[in-house]
Amino acid sequence: MRYLRPVCNYSGSSQIFGAFLWAVAIVVTPLPARCGVWDVAWDGNALAQANPRATHSADGGGVTKDQAEALRRLRLAAEQGNAAAQANLGVLYSAGRGGVKRDDAEALRLFRLAADKGNALAQANLGAMYSAGRSGLRRDDAEALRLFRLAADQGNAQGQANLGAMYSAGRGGVTKDDAEALRLYRLAADQGEALGQANLGYFYEAGRGGLSKNEVEAVRLYRLSADQGYALGQNNLGTAYEFGLGGISKDIEAAVSLYQKAAAQGNTYAIANLRRLGRM
Repeated sequence: MRYLRPVCNYSGSSQIFGAFLWAVAIVVTPLPARCGVWDVAWDGNALAQANPRATHSADGGGVTKDQAEALRRLRLAAEQGNAAAQANLGVLYSAGRGGVKRDDAEALRLFRLAADKGNALAQANLGAMYSAGRSGLRRDDAEALRLFRLAADQGNAQGQANLGAMYSAGRGGVTKDDAEALRLYRLAADQGEALGQANLGYFYEAGRGGLSKNEVEAVRLYRLSADQGYALGQNNLGTAYEFGLGGISKDIEAAVSLYQKAAAQGNTYAIANLRRLGRM
């Protein structure tokens, strides 16, 4: 018997939102943890302020002078109406990163401004807020679906993965459609999106969406997701080590280590797996 490996889970610090307990949840990862969220640009125009050169990361060790200046410029660009700046500043407020305190109301305001301008990142984030009922919003799967579709239609990987999760669960007014979910997960995974990789891996493991079961491919995808620090990928790779899936040798300590990493991000499935093993 396999334990507590959902199709996807709404968790993780870089994924911004807290745990969701339905079988297929929506996760948005606007800017993966391996990348800087915002960086410094020096030519003063709003577009450059919103899309600066990659020289400074927002993660780890406090806020440097350069990062404070980058945040100032990002705010300036957002005030000038630049949608990319508004979306990325919303990400920072949503996560409480980059020198700002977490503020869901401000994140929501910024995502709405940018989404109304057609920004795909903001549409994906705003959709996730509607799906979770976060920041005072009434949970609205139909509106979440609409926003995920707008983002996905622009090629946004998070929108594709989240829309795939809606089709996988049959939420938001769509009929459950594993084939469409598979198509969307593949599009997201091909862009390196961690949720897409984890969910595509699960489809290979379970043989869903018309796929033949393939544990080797499932484990490869779980590893790609886990290597990005993504909690669901870590949990799923942990179960692969625990049960010896995909040709890898059983290794309970490797499994526990992965569960611990996922649990540290709030992943409820990893927490349950650790408790089951008496390691928490």
